[in-house]
Amino acid sequence: MARLAACTNRIGGMPFRALGLLQVLIILAASGCSYVDNRDVAKRAPRKAPSPAPKSVGIHHVVKKGENLYRIGKAYGIDYVTLARLNRIADARDIRIGRRLFIPGATRRLPVQLITPIKEPARSPSRTEAAVKRTRPTAGAARRPSAARKAPGAKPRPRTAARPKVVPGKNSRTRAAPAKAPKATARTTRRPPPAKASRQGFVWPVRGKLTARFDSRHDTLNDGIDIAAPSGTPVRATMAGQVIYSDHLRGYGNLIIVRHRRGFASVYAHNRKNYVRRGQKVNRRQVIAEVGATGRVTTPLLHFEIRRNNVARNPLSYLP
Repeated sequence: MARLAACTNRIGGMPFRALGLLQVLIILAASGCSYVDNRDVAKRAPRKAPSPAPKSVGIHHVVKKGENLYRIGKAYGIDYVTLARLNRIADARDIRIGRRLFIPGATRRLPVQLITPIKEPARSPSRTEAAVKRTRPTAGAARRPSAARKAPGAKPRPRTAARPKVVPGKNSRTRAAPAKAPKATARTTRRPPPAKASRQGFVWPVRGKLTARFDSRHDTLNDGIDIAAPSGTPVRATMAGQVIYSDHLRGYGNLIIVRHRRGFASVYAHNRKNYVRRGQKVNRRQVIAEVGATGRVTTPLLHFEIRRNNVARNPLSYLP
């Protein structure tokens, strides 16, 4: 009892400063206040995952039979050199069927075989043509008869005197022959002739100025002809047939492809507006579109192609 009383008296006699410090510690412990190290908080906080890199806009095209890098790039409006670089292709000619190619900027897959024509191979002369060319005499040889053809002992023919040229005078009754007018060729014709059908049944799709000609010698040149005309000029079907494509295409703008009989097809590009839809049948000279400047052109014109078995042909060989 004496010890308990002594302890009680000792606590009761504790100085005021020690009692105040004890109360402060009790309050801090109750409120949960403590020192927090920011480095410890950073270690314990969950790290945010890095935002993924934005994906390039485009699609993947699977190479099919008959397609090559040039035709695929032309259908999607991309240079085949750029397409080869993006897909890490060392040789643009070395692409196999089934390979997936990334097409930047494309939003849908396109029928490459239908849109792009096949280049017509250079035709080598046949054996008959080569034989005729070898045996055909030259202009000088035709004028000078060979000595072997002369019969032995034959007298040479006397040369006839050249007829004097008649120069018409003022009182002369003879008239000079009128100079022949130069034939109008495709290079001198600015406007297509009237809308009459050719022997194959084709008519001009639009009247205008011929600004670009067909050239199939290089991949980058024209697969058809370009006819400049005012914007809104009616575009007519060159022959009766069925529309197999009518849509907006990168590079070509508003494009229409019409299939005809005997394996022919006609192409109308850069239209301001298409009036026909896929699957629709059209008649010859029916208005199917308007001349425009859509696609990769800056002035109103019609890009016109004629194909046979999807091989690009020279339209001027089929038009009247």
